[in-house]
Amino acid sequence: MVREVSNKLSSYLEYYSQFLSNSWRNLSPMEYAGLLIFIAFFGWVLMKSNLKR
Repeated sequence: MVREVSNKLSSYLEYYSQFLSNSWRNLSPMEYAGLLIFIAFFGWVLMKSNLKR
């Protein structure tokens, strides 16, 4: 039972790591810019929410 769960989890992690790696290598400049803007916005929201203490 534990071995089956371990094998299934391992295969899922391998699949999604491969998927993310391929997605990262095939980013277009616009997709990369969108990702950077999202990260900047998310960081800005986190910093703004921290000031309300």
